[in-house]
Amino acid sequence: MLVAPSFSLSLTQDYVISVIIILIASILLVVVAIFGILGSLKESQCALTTFFCLLLIIVVAEVSAGVWIHINSDSLKHQIEKAVELTVDQEYHQDESRRQLFDTFQQKLHCCGAKSAGDWIGKKQVVVSVTSRPDNYTIPMSCCREDASIEECMKATREVKPAGAVDYTVIYQDGCYNALLSIGKEYSCWILIFGIVIAVIQVLGLIFALILAFAVNRSNRYKG
Repeated sequence: MLVAPSFSLSLTQDYVISVIIILIASILLVVVAIFGILGSLKESQCALTTFFCLLLIIVVAEVSAGVWIHINSDSLKHQIEKAVELTVDQEYHQDESRRQLFDTFQQKLHCCGAKSAGDWIGKKQVVVSVTSRPDNYTIPMSCCREDASIEECMKATREVKPAGAVDYTVIYQDGCYNALLSIGKEYSCWILIFGIVIAVIQVLGLIFALILAFAVNRSNRYKG
């Protein structure tokens, strides 16, 4: 179950694009905050109007992003699934940093492989020890349950036959893809609440910016 190189390139491009978007959003938020502070302290209608326009753009972008994520949720799940499969199929034994990261995933999320421990069996990328027979394979020890002893873990992960049964009393049975989805579902309610709170704060910021801008404008008229 190999993943096409074009998909790997797509994941890399998506990652770079995501980082760029986050950087731009962070810079924009800093700029918006500066305009808001200056507008309030200096009672500048221009700064307050700029603050309002930039904050409105951010709110519209956030709402659009939320709608896009909801509409493309199935596609995002598919990309996550392929990314996990890519790590198991190709990157685990080719990239030390990816191996350490995925080992941590398996230990912390109590999962093994992309969909199950069977994903590790029969793959040519799986490391075979010097003493192992060529028809036997290994499962990463990070798949072992926390309460399993070293001896039990070694026995369950070494010398596994491709057609043999995996000892799920020692090895985690759930795949990491399902574990990631479970975490997403578990925290989805909190993420939604957090998003609503942020949206309310931003809308209040828009309202107060308008009120203050009108007040400054009226004050300038009286002074004129």
